[in-house]
Amino acid sequence: MKPLRIFVAYPYSASTPEEVHRNVCRAMEIGMVLEARGHVPFIPHLTHTWHLHNLSRYGSSLQYEEWMRQTLAWVPVCDAILHTVSSPGADRELALAEELGLLVFTCIAEVPCVE
Repeated sequence: MKPLRIFVAYPYSASTPEEVHRNVCRAMEIGMVLEARGHVPFIPHLTHTWHLHNLSRYGSSLQYEEWMRQTLAWVPVCDAILHTVSSPGADRELALAEELGLLVFTCIAEVPCVE
């Protein structure tokens, strides 16, 4: 099997900055497992740094639908999606991936290792 470009669809938004940080960290951990299995993860949560930069430099950032436009634009570039936890954004990413016929994984254990 060749390496797959796998979109990490995991919740980002939360009610506190600490919970957002935990979601970003968990998405990165998932990405590291995918990388260790030989794949190329796309982790949209890494735009969190861009979001924080916008807030500190300009006092505002992109709105939710603008962020979704950014993340949804990357789904068609991927070969597969890993959707382990439901959230409004992750569910939209999953729906697009299914519409496009991408491979869908619902847990890390389903993702095969590259040999």
